[in-house]
Amino acid sequence: MAHWEETAESSYARLRADYDAAFARMKSAAGRLCRALEFSYGAAAEQEARRVMEEAIMEYRRCRDRLARFLAGPSGAQRPLKAQRRPSPEEVQKLAYQLWEQAGRPSGTAEQDWRRAEELLEQAS
Repeated sequence: MAHWEETAESSYARLRADYDAAFARMKSAAGRLCRALEFSYGAAAEQEARRVMEEAIMEYRRCRDRLARFLAGPSGAQRPLKAQRRPSPEEVQKLAYQLWEQAGRPSGTAEQDWRRAEELLEQAS
């Protein structure tokens, strides 16, 4: 077996393991969120479960996209999987406001909420 084949196989194995682990974390986070909603553990527990779920989804998507680029081959690694549309300021504002409200309307989080909304919208597109 050529050295590049070993490298490709080990790269695939690592990327696939990362993808599988991210999927498992996302599945676990979804179960946690469902339980928090079903059994009414309280607003703080629900908020934390939503935050963990959002992070798990973002990590899953990153791992999925890395694996897909690898599987697409060298030319696939050079181009995005799909053209990403930049979210409009209105879309970002609306989501940032919803995130701020979900967090209990804390003061001083406008920039953080805005960046988080942009990231979520860009990953969703």
